[in-house]
Amino acid sequence: MKMLETTSEMSNLSQVKAFICAELETTGLAKDVLHQIRMAVEEIFVNISEYGYDNSAGPVTISAGTDGESSAVLVKIADLGLPFDPLEKKVPI
Repeated sequence: MKMLETTSEMSNLSQVKAFICAELETTGLAKDVLHQIRMAVEEIFVNISEYGYDNSAGPVTISAGTDGESSAVLVKIADLGLPFDPLEKKVPI
């Protein structure tokens, strides 16, 4: 798997999307599946950018590729931002 190390600044979103597309296009995924993965990565990166570092930038590492033993595609996103558990939030009435 290849890795991209960047920061959570929104200006890096195009770099993140280009990395994901470049790495996953070689896996043979259908275009619609590739699009869904790209959209999910984009949403995660935007959430990290907007909420993860309390109005500042921080490191984000993204890995993408196959696991080497099967045809499974893996995408890992790691950051050191503030923890968030949506299950701890109250449901709006």
